[in-house]
Amino acid sequence: MNTSFARKQLSLAVACALTLGFASGAARANDFRPATERDLVTDTRTQVWKNGYGECWHSGFGPAPRSGAECDPNYVAQRVEPAPQPVAVTPPQALTVAAVAPAPVRRIEKVTLDADALFDFDQSVLRPEGRAALDGFVGQLQGVELETITAIGHTDRFGSDRYNQALSDQRAQAVKAYLVAHGV
Repeated sequence: MNTSFARKQLSLAVACALTLGFASGAARANDFRPATERDLVTDTRTQVWKNGYGECWHSGFGPAPRSGAECDPNYVAQRVEPAPQPVAVTPPQALTVAAVAPAPVRRIEKVTLDADALFDFDQSVLRPEGRAALDGFVGQLQGVELETITAIGHTDRFGSDRYNQALSDQRAQAVKAYLVAHGV
């Protein structure tokens, strides 16, 4: 029973705090208004209060009030110059730009050849079937402007890493030598 009473008190306190917060926020919103002649202290007839020397009383809100004939004895009305007449502007002439031929589209194509078809197990010498596969590849390259060919040799999982790396390099060199010999 004691905890339900504490919960009720807490709920009531939170509700009161929220209500006060919203009410003070709404009241405070009136303080942030643009500077107007109401920044001067006025009576109920909206007449500006003045002290014994004829100076207007400032309300203390916002920036200093603007000068006016009522509050500034040295006030001189500023003459407002009429806005200058608009000048007709001739539109700029259209620029002619020579059409630029589009850059040739660079095509990257990845070709994979099966190492089993190219080499016997644990060998770096091309098999006859491997030479035939590379001849077909060379035929596909006729009329193509090549920039780069990358040959990567692979091996199986048998053997040490050092041995397999050496065999991979030898296989890649064998493919490279064959392609260079055939004009690629």
